[in-house]
Amino acid sequence: MGRVMSVSSMASSAGRVIGPPVFGALYSTSPRFPYRAAALCTLGAAAVYAYIAMRTRPKSEVRPATPLAERDSARAMSLKRTPSGMEALKVANATAQLQELLAVTLQQRGYDLGNAAVVELLKQLIVEVLPVRADGCTDEQVHTCTCPCIVCT
Repeated sequence: MGRVMSVSSMASSAGRVIGPPVFGALYSTSPRFPYRAAALCTLGAAAVYAYIAMRTRPKSEVRPATPLAERDSARAMSLKRTPSGMEALKVANATAQLQELLAVTLQQRGYDLGNAAVVELLKQLIVEVLPVRADGCTDEQVHTCTCPCIVCT
């Protein structure tokens, strides 16, 4: 902000010093020349600004204006993203491994999986123990209970 103010002040001072003699000489030639020269200067400055803006703007990165827009764009990207065959296979393998581990662990600990009441109790425990995954929370935040949307007990 300091540089912008200093450049603005410098340009204003330069205009006060250079403007009267240059535009006075143009006015003495014709009363319309100072206005035409000012219009040309404005168009030239706009062209230079547009050229610099196009050269310095990153083409690949479009940043959202607010954190809310960033979260919404991330959600939209995750909804558009469909898992590839390899990712779906990894998820299926991980699910199978978790099912097998859960079944073995429950049997080793003496739970009767043939009893409907025990199965319902286990379902209820799993639902109560696992936190709901909130939008914008990372795996680390869920694991450490530091995600602001998760209530940990």
